Amino acid sequence: MNYKIALLPLLVAGMLASCNSDEEIIRTNPDYVEAGYGALTVTLTNPGKSLTKAGEKLTAEEMTIKSVAFFVQTGMETVDSEEMAGKFGAYFSTEEPLSANGLQEELAEVTAGNYTAKIRHQSDGWADPKVIVIANYAENGLTETLKNIQRWDDLANVRTLALAANPQTPLLMYATQKIGAWERNGGNGGGTAEATFELERLVSRIDIHNN
Repeated sequence: MNYKIALLPLLVAGMLASCNSDEEIIRTNPDYVEAGYGALTVTLTNPGKSLTKAGEKLTAEEMTIKSVAFFVQTGMETVDSEEMAGKFGAYFSTEEPLSANGLQEELAEVTAGNYTAKIRHQSDGWADPKVIVIANYAENGLTETLKNIQRWDDLANVRTLALAANPQTPLLMYATQKIGAWERNGGNGGGTAEATFELERLVSRIDIHNN
């Protein structure tokens, strides 16, 4: 019995050392991603070329990004005769960072009109990996609607509803992109990737000038 008690502190110490080792790897290598995960560092740019119907540029306030949601879908693929299932995931800047549905790194404005954020997605299959970004969802009252999304195809309905709504400030914006760097291509799927999303307005604003 005494031997078993004496072994317990050694086991605990070993577990702590392993945890500290993983933390050290992550701290010294920010790009470290466990097997089966994909990390995506995103640069968001405002659609500066977008104009109102009257031909006027949108204001800085309208183009500000205050919240951002990421939706990820990976497809099933066959690896060494084994079927690997893809997975849908949703990640929100209004959730706690590093939580299950939070961002890996928080939304931040790096230069005027340019923002960065980072997400981490877990999947077995990595075929046709695609991402949709929706900016300013919280400010446009879509938080609960988007958090209830369970499938990639459900996003089309949210877009339709948003188009019929009155535009708010800052404007609702979105972009979608395939993340080719996450595909397996003879190696492991996932891993680290970077992408730039040029956001487009999801709703239209019509200005009427009385001349």
